[in-house]
Amino acid sequence: MVWEEGRDLAARGYRVIVVTPRVRPNLLPEDTVDGMRVYRYQGSRWQKFFGQSFVDVFAGSQEIKKISEKFSIDLVILHHTFPAAGYFKTDISKKLPTIYVFHASLYRELKVEGLTRKIRSAILAWIAVFFLGRIAKKREVEIFSRVKKILVFSDFSRRILTETYPGAELKAQKIPGGVHETYLSSTETREAACEKLNLPVDRPILFVIRRLTPRMGLQNLISAMEIIMGARKDPLLIIAGDGPLFFELRKQIEKSKLEENVRLLGKITDEELRLYYRAADVFVLPTLAYEGLGLATLEALASGLPVLGTAVGATPEILNKLDQELVMPDGSPKTIASKILWFLDNKIGDTALRERARQLAEKEYSWEKSGEELAEVIEEMLK
Repeated sequence: MVWEEGRDLAARGYRVIVVTPRVRPNLLPEDTVDGMRVYRYQGSRWQKFFGQSFVDVFAGSQEIKKISEKFSIDLVILHHTFPAAGYFKTDISKKLPTIYVFHASLYRELKVEGLTRKIRSAILAWIAVFFLGRIAKKREVEIFSRVKKILVFSDFSRRILTETYPGAELKAQKIPGGVHETYLSSTETREAACEKLNLPVDRPILFVIRRLTPRMGLQNLISAMEIIMGARKDPLLIIAGDGPLFFELRKQIEKSKLEENVRLLGKITDEELRLYYRAADVFVLPTLAYEGLGLATLEALASGLPVLGTAVGATPEILNKLDQELVMPDGSPKTIASKILWFLDNKIGDTALRERARQLAEKEYSWEKSGEELAEVIEEMLK
């Protein structure tokens, strides 16, 4: 999101400076990327001991102070709770108009997902979530009270903002996110993509890429494949992505004897992702909770790939524009299996549906459209 937003603004003639964590040692502390000047910070040893959140607050604020002394800054756009908290520790935060891009409420996400990906002990995880959640909520209250504008991607995000922080929605404006042009311009045939990925062309291919965490509903999707096997043996489900449930999902696949019908890939490259979107017959989104404007959903549609998604978060906002039948009423294995079988019997190979999916992404969710609306917000705030 930051990359798409920043490079678009740079192309429009704005001087864009990005402050971000140095997440890998091979990344330069200072760099130029697609017209953006990028500064990467890393915390001291004691900051790292307490986690990335503390690095964002303390090391992030120090980096922002240095940059404010070096450059003249007219407006600030914030993208995450703790880096934003670091920004508000600086003196320049009192002088500059500020936009906050509301991807999600960290406080709400902690309540839904917790810290199970890092902490194995349930008691320690609960304690960590409780205290970090209190800190996150306090920071978000401060952020929403101090920023001038809050950008949301969907009506669902606006509703979450309203429910969690009543009054903050008065500053909210909806600007849909976008999808990279490489997905919209992809012309690879299904057969060619399957050949490059060594996939069978004579089997229905279901695809999903997700962060492998409990709220994504992937356990239920695998359980749904067990039900599907009772009706037909040919579907192939491909799951891409990484996360704390990787080994648990692999054990579930093995225990259910689904190795011939479910493949767990782990991380894949951007080029591989583009090919999987083209090779698949349907993208399945079994999310159980808190689905914002899913980027993977938009990428799939832009690739001409129909999406089956649960009625969670912003997913119905997107899919109802294409076909209401693509929305699954819930994320139970039985419901998922039923909807997949319906699709395989009635919609697979529907070229008109695939073309409408691509047209929807191009019309409603292009970065050019998103960039134009963001530039309008910026110009209004700078008057």
